[in-house]
Amino acid sequence: MGIQFGLLARLTWWEYSWDIMEPVTYFVGYGTSMAMYAYYVITRQRYNELRDELAHLKSELRRLKDPLLYQLPLQQTEYMIPEQVENILNQTKNSPQK
Repeated sequence: MGIQFGLLARLTWWEYSWDIMEPVTYFVGYGTSMAMYAYYVITRQRYNELRDELAHLKSELRRLKDPLLYQLPLQQTEYMIPEQVENILNQTKNSPQK
């Protein structure tokens, strides 16, 4: 799109006038919009679903990292709900260090 902008700007302000380039820029912009929509329809990338999956994976990685970081027994935390793990982690953070 940057190349498109640069090319149309060059043609508008140096080579031709706005009167000549106005319909050209309209159709080029409209054609670009249609091409982007066609690309979306063909590829069907589901951006929001991918973001949700990424957020879920990050939370799972955080959940798995915390017991290892605070050296909690893995068997104990395996079947716990996240709130219980967080309570244990807060207790270990607030307890005096040996």
